[in-house]
Amino acid sequence: MGSIGTFWIAGAGVIGAGWAVRAVVAGFDVTVRNPDQNTGDRFREIVKSDWSVMEEIGLHHDASLDRLRINDSIEEMAAAADFIQESAPERLELKTELHDRI
Repeated sequence: MGSIGTFWIAGAGVIGAGWAVRAVVAGFDVTVRNPDQNTGDRFREIVKSDWSVMEEIGLHHDASLDRLRINDSIEEMAAAADFIQESAPERLELKTELHDRI
């Protein structure tokens, strides 16, 4: 597998936020996709609460919360991602539709 430049996460709940923090801490550009229009504030709140712990553990020299974005386009995600972490809720219909669209 080649180098990962763009790390996308499909799902911005607690699990998706956890993946986002780990990827940003590792120095990746991270874009999170979530269909809920109210995701931004809640998601960023979760990430910021985890960030201080990660600072104590240690950050990659390229780590920055500025490298974290939210986008609601599956099409853009599928076209632009080097890696997609699926973190949607555990509902078979939802996951099946999401995987089909990706």
